[in-house]
Amino acid sequence: MRARASIIVRPPPEYLSPMSCIIMALILLLSVIGRPLFNLTRDLVGRSTISHVVWVLLGLGCVGGVHVVRRLGAQRLLPVTLLLLPGLFVALSLELPEERMHLLEFGALGFCLCWDSFRSFEGLRRNAPVIDLLRTLIIACTIGIVFACLDEGVQALLPERVADMRDIFLNSFSIFWGAALCLLAKSKS
Repeated sequence: MRARASIIVRPPPEYLSPMSCIIMALILLLSVIGRPLFNLTRDLVGRSTISHVVWVLLGLGCVGGVHVVRRLGAQRLLPVTLLLLPGLFVALSLELPEERMHLLEFGALGFCLCWDSFRSFEGLRRNAPVIDLLRTLIIACTIGIVFACLDEGVQALLPERVADMRDIFLNSFSIFWGAALCLLAKSKS
């Protein structure tokens, strides 16, 4: 009598957690109602107040990111700080507060997508080989960039909005930025 080989059935990888889906839904919602909401807020409190609030949110996000990574190990503080600098430089170069929000929205999406990709690969933890880290980054950024294009496509269909390649590039940078921060936080130092 032959012994039967047991087949292990694993569920398919889950690249999208509920948190990533919530962030994507919020981004699409803001694509539709964001401009009227921004205009109403600007009329009520003024553009400079909105700009200050966005800067505070960016600052809190950076401080929070450094704090989380610092808890993971002080040796990662310098690389994370160096990775945060390009994002801050891009934020400084943007004139409109709503453009700075792209850094927050899509940076958080990139971080969550990368985190989801990490969870998808069984055994991919702190001691992961570089090729697995790159695969994680590529999957997260691909999903994010496709979503950024979808977001701009939705905006092209709305009468009061316009699709802009510059936004796609900014969203792609933000996704890569968030995913790279996640990789740095999760990878071996």
